Amino acid sequence: NKEHLIGMYIHGEERYALLSLKDESLLQKRTSDKPMAWRRLDAAILQSLILEDLIGLNEESIKRQENLSYVKDMDESIRKVCSGDFQIAFLLNPTRIEEIKDVTNAGERMPQKSTYFYPKFLTGFVIYKF
Repeated sequence: NKEHLIGMYIHGEERYALLSLKDESLLQKRTSDKPMAWRRLDAAILQSLILEDLIGLNEESIKRQENLSYVKDMDESIRKVCSGDFQIAFLLNPTRIEEIKDVTNAGERMPQKSTYFYPKFLTGFVIYKF
């Protein structure tokens, strides 16, 4: 099981910080309605403990992306923080295929944007040369 580490870059700080989950029982208490496979995701930790509990966003505002943007490129997200467009950037480890399988086998949906990768599955069929 990989260690949960989330990178953070704050406007005006000009340095990175690494956040780690020291007490997994916090996440278990907060997300007891979710399967273990879901709770193991870095995106679940970000959504539940950081965005919802610490920052105060609710699940609906996260779904609607209110006061929140998703950027797939780390350098772009840091540029947006440095320019003042964003106040803070959180940098996550990529979701592994095994994690996606575990969550879907448990009958749960992945947290928003945790499967933010390309090409999408169906796109691969369209652009594949035979």
